Amino acid sequence: MVLGYLLTGFGLGLLFSGIILRLLVLALIGLVMTAGGGFSLAVAIRTKQREDEIARLTNTTPDGRRRNVCPHCGLNLTENTAVCPKCGNSVYREE
Repeated sequence: MVLGYLLTGFGLGLLFSGIILRLLVLALIGLVMTAGGGFSLAVAIRTKQREDEIARLTNTTPDGRRRNVCPHCGLNLTENTAVCPKCGNSVYREE
């Protein structure tokens, strides 16, 4: 309804009246909700990327032992893995 008052105030109330005005308002609400959802999805993806990067950089357990993970993508690996099955990079072990 606020949009209707604004349009009337600008002299556009005669162009957009009745059902057309309601459809415009619903379209505007849908657009705002879609943009908000896209923004929150982008924030969630970026947060996960940062968490993965932190896990990759801190490749040790709380007691200081080195974890068995790929240094490129952070995938948990078994003891005898030479190539990461996720990213395909060689895994170098420091003995």
